[in-house]
Amino acid sequence: MNTIARDQDTPEFQRLLKARQRVYSDATRYQILQMMLTVALPVAGAVLALAYPEVRPYVALYGLIATALDVTWIDRMQRRSLKVAAKISEEFDCGLLKMPWNSFVAGKRENAEIVDAAARRWNDDASSIAGWYTGVAPTARHSMARLVCQRMNLQYDASLRRKYGTYLIWVAGIVSIALIFGAMAKDCQSAFKFDPAYCLI
Repeated sequence: MNTIARDQDTPEFQRLLKARQRVYSDATRYQILQMMLTVALPVAGAVLALAYPEVRPYVALYGLIATALDVTWIDRMQRRSLKVAAKISEEFDCGLLKMPWNSFVAGKRENAEIVDAAARRWNDDASSIAGWYTGVAPTARHSMARLVCQRMNLQYDASLRRKYGTYLIWVAGIVSIALIFGAMAKDCQSAFKFDPAYCLI
């Protein structure tokens, strides 16, 4: 017998899920900001610099500023958010699945104040985190139910990695196409004495 299906929807564990989802959402926002500042805008700047050589110093200056921001702030905040979310997730699993906290692997538990603040900032649909582990029969032995939940965690993590990999492939493709078209436009302008009208022939 196990109480996983019942306990996971209690306020104690729902609070941990809300906090985890909120912190993961923060990490995603930092990642989007990082991609915009270090990939999308530099590519746009490179294409612009091909067409207008006079803006190259400004594009180079932006690159230095974006790199400094990424190293000193954005990347650190994203890594910190991911670390906090992982600890909250570990606390959820350890409590729900009745496993001891492994301080050697996970370190210290996250501060309760940080967890509470993140949970209060969570404002999505409650049904999205209700019944997080589905299909766990109450009649199953706790050890078997624990294995089923851990398998669900692995599948969820694998699906996120596949989705992230797909996004990276699309971004790399778009960046490559943008640079190719920018170079072609530059060559076209050079061949016709920088008169864009000839490029339309």
